[in-house]
Amino acid sequence: MKAKVILFFSLLFMILVTFHLPVSADRSFTIPKYENYVQIQQNGTARITENVRYDFDGAFNGATMDIDTSGLPQITDLQVAVDGEPFVSSDSEHTGTFKANYVGDTLKIRVYSPTDTAAKDFTYTYTLKKRDYQLQ
Repeated sequence: MKAKVILFFSLLFMILVTFHLPVSADRSFTIPKYENYVQIQQNGTARITENVRYDFDGAFNGATMDIDTSGLPQITDLQVAVDGEPFVSSDSEHTGTFKANYVGDTLKIRVYSPTDTAAKDFTYTYTLKKRDYQLQ
């Protein structure tokens, strides 16, 4: 019985020590630059370009962008580039690809561009179709 009590407290001690080890953030990022351009076309659609510079410190697999579309028409013609290089829309999650899907009124974009402590410029370009409004 004494051996079981010692074993129990030894396991309990190991679990407590394991779950209370200090955790340090060994990676972070900042966004030192953000630009947004809107071009209204003659047909009433809006072509939007968002330039985001990420300054990564540590290893990252890419970046995400969430666009709140509540009250807006659906986004079309989405294009993504990193440091001027166009990426391809794909669910493969391979380097050089991006995927986008709606969750409610938010378009979630995930860009696969692995990096380790570097600055990268991500460009998101898309179209908002003209919305036909009816007065009531």
